[in-house]
Amino acid sequence: MAQFGRPISDVSIGPWTDDAGGTTNLWAVLDDNTTTEYIEDLNGGNGTYQCNITSLTDPLVSTGHVIRFEMQGFGSGGAERCEVQLWQGVATQIATTGVKANRGGWGIKSYTLSGAEADAITDYTDLNLRIISSNLGATEDMWCAWAELEIPDAAATRRVYVIS
Repeated sequence: MAQFGRPISDVSIGPWTDDAGGTTNLWAVLDDNTTTEYIEDLNGGNGTYQCNITSLTDPLVSTGHVIRFEMQGFGSGGAERCEVQLWQGVATQIATTGVKANRGGWGIKSYTLSGAEADAITDYTDLNLRIISSNLGATEDMWCAWAELEIPDAAATRRVYVIS
């Protein structure tokens, strides 16, 4: 089994809106792993959206930590780009997917954290995701439908009873 850290609250929205133009509770659009709704950075916003994710339990391993998101860009110039960064609190960047491009159709992007990146997480209850669009021209757009961090289940606790 696995644990999934999905958006639970907005930290900052930058130029992003939901697909109806709203600017509140964007996290609720990103938490369901579907493309029926999405957040968007329109007309060259090239901005950052940040959200807190659900609290997770330290799996006590440094493998199997994966950032995933689904995105698409629209435009006619150079490829529109997007990346998702994993942060602990507001001061410590843990990892980034790197810049990804996808135009004219939904595409799922992922990045597996290195052991060192996973080991850098010291508080699994204080993680957030930053979605950053880039290379958007004046009439180009970026959409993001969902984002998550997957980690392994926490190790089961074994109780040892000593009978004397």
